[in-house]
Amino acid sequence: MSLFTARELSRYSVTKALAEISDQRSPGRDNQVTGLELECSDALKTHIKRTTGSLSEGFLMPLAALVPMKTINVTSAPSGGFLVGTDLEATIPALRSASVVMSLGAQVFENLNGDLGLPTETAFQAASWLSESEALGDPGDATYSKTVLSPKRCASIAVLSKQLPAQNSLGVENFVRASLRKTLGTALDKGALVGAGNKEPLGLINNPAVASVTFGATATRAKAIAF
Repeated sequence: MSLFTARELSRYSVTKALAEISDQRSPGRDNQVTGLELECSDALKTHIKRTTGSLSEGFLMPLAALVPMKTINVTSAPSGGFLVGTDLEATIPALRSASVVMSLGAQVFENLNGDLGLPTETAFQAASWLSESEALGDPGDATYSKTVLSPKRCASIAVLSKQLPAQNSLGVENFVRASLRKTLGTALDKGALVGAGNKEPLGLINNPAVASVTFGATATRAKAIAF
């Protein structure tokens, strides 16, 4: 086992140690080495005493400090990139269109099994402002129709191995469940607003029974009120 790390050896300066030793304050007496170089010398002396029982005098230099250090970096995986750990945070969800149909007030019918018939009022009686003795004319009759709703099938799938939830600590199963709910919410919006019918629901834009207002080049106040 090496006494010194690669980082310590890369910071070790042989020229600094030699310069401090040769800076003699008196003839024939070496000067004191400082810093990392002194710490390495003391570590070598302690190691020699522990393994051999003998004391070493003078300044000791690690032999590995004289060997050219290979370049270690994280850019290249074999040169050091494999030594860098990776910390995982919560998974960032994909950007997608926000689901809006439910928040706009769409009515939800739950626990349905078969087709659903919805009676619809298509025309209603008119109201009139009258003078004190004025008779009310025929206000017209209310008319009704029926819309039949049939089941549509929308599906999505996410495949997870048994090992992934067991080894993942970030709640990957809950994340996938939430992602599927958002996916189905987006599909529900598309069907409710622009669905083409047949396999899809018939969306509002493609439903001929839904009235429309043509604005033309410029939106006017009257058209905005009609809309």
